[in-house]
Amino acid sequence: HKVMLSPDNSVYTIEVKTLQEGTWTWGTALTFRVPKHIRSFALKKPCIRSVGDKIVLDLPYTRPTPDKLPTSSTVVAVDWGRRKTTLTVKTPTGFREHYLKTAAANKLTRLQTLSEQLATKIIRRQALGLDADVLVQHKTFVNNRRHNLAKAIADQRATWVLAHTLGHGATTVVTENLSSLQNPGARSTFIELLQAKAADHGITVKAVNPAYTS
Repeated sequence: HKVMLSPDNSVYTIEVKTLQEGTWTWGTALTFRVPKHIRSFALKKPCIRSVGDKIVLDLPYTRPTPDKLPTSSTVVAVDWGRRKTTLTVKTPTGFREHYLKTAAANKLTRLQTLSEQLATKIIRRQALGLDADVLVQHKTFVNNRRHNLAKAIADQRATWVLAHTLGHGATTVVTENLSSLQNPGARSTFIELLQAKAADHGITVKAVNPAYTS
């Protein structure tokens, strides 16, 4: 296949050879839009592959390492709570706290409860030898919604934390390492997103043992 990138790095066009009447000819063109946040990076040669009934483009790229910010005595600590996120800023003159309440967090809890209820119903119907396909489909739908909502909440909180970190001139963010939890969920995604966002600004994110941090 032939690969062509637009001058502004926004669109990849890939021409693919097809077999027509025993002859391979160039004829099919596929276009892929490059995400805005990586267009300024050094894009590498992509690879296309088939996933089910979809064509997926794997696009490697190189992101320049940001300049590390001068060490600051201001540190930001983040405590992810069930109802709200608490951000504590430690400066040479004292402490300052900010709070973020996410209305969608209650919906996330309701979806979790609904998923558990559906799982119980599925087990009961299967134990009775009854068809549970509709319930299984409903549970899959609910879990997908829960996953997408959890990721959106994590992204919102990571953006909020980064904005306050930059606003206070801090160079270090300390948060709880929740990877050891049985179901870290959105909180684990939050750390990954925060690390990615902070890296673009030369900010260090440290994950510490959650024991005695509340």
